Amino acid sequence: MQARNGETLAKLDKQLRAAGYNVKPLAITPAADNHGYNFRSNVELTLTPGMKMDLAKVNAPARPTDDASLDAQPRGGQ
Repeated sequence: MQARNGETLAKLDKQLRAAGYNVKPLAITPAADNHGYNFRSNVELTLTPGMKMDLAKVNAPARPTDDASLDAQPRGGQ
């Protein structure tokens, strides 16, 4: 994830922990970005034993009408 300041990343960490996730943060590193996101970090989330996940209730979002990612691509750059 990227943020404009380190405080935003620290706040996100606290919010995820408060929501009940196990958070394994990696180091926050400075990063130059053309859009002003000067800090970067990775985070791993895992469910705590008390959290229940019912995959039967999870639905994939609908494909956008203009999504051509699964359309056949011409070969040879044509």
